[in-house]
Amino acid sequence: MGRQLKVQRPPFRNISDLRDRCLNIWYNLSPVIYQGLVASMPRRVQAVLRAKVDANSNRLSPGRRAGKLSTGSPTHASD
Repeated sequence: MGRQLKVQRPPFRNISDLRDRCLNIWYNLSPVIYQGLVASMPRRVQAVLRAKVDANSNRLSPGRRAGKLSTGSPTHASD
């Protein structure tokens, strides 16, 4: 869609024009494009989930990475 927008002349004048052109491109996509997008969805979803897990594991403390719980005793404010 981005490539098709770049080659359109004249350039869009405002957001409304951009929206209209995007919708026009979207509604006129060939079935081959749709089939490719649908076929790629499982791979794309897995990539997003993998990236989310990687991002979350970087935020956890070392003892909690990869689903492991820390074995250290909890500290208390009164100690």
